[in-house]
Amino acid sequence: MGERLHRGMHRCVAALARSGRDVVVNHVLLERRWAWDLADALAGVLAVLVGVRCPPEVLAARERARADRTLGQAVAQHAAVHAHGGYDVEVDTSSQGPDEAADAVMA
Repeated sequence: MGERLHRGMHRCVAALARSGRDVVVNHVLLERRWAWDLADALAGVLAVLVGVRCPPEVLAARERARADRTLGQAVAQHAAVHAHGGYDVEVDTSSQGPDEAADAVMA
């Protein structure tokens, strides 16, 4: 079910982009095959892959501060999420505020 959901989401995002919509997707690419599938779905679409990073200790503190998170999940996923290749742009949310990070992406 999860694989079908990811494949469908990737194709939905691509269809929206191809129809002329600007699309921002917050996606945790835990599996290499998800990253490859997303790349396949977006073939021919102008896309910018943004790596959103912060140190693991900041992830853990943010997780503790939110009541809707499974503690330890973000740190456990940290290495896997960033293991699938390079990004067009990277931001560090521990040192960049939302406006500064958005400006870096738009530049």
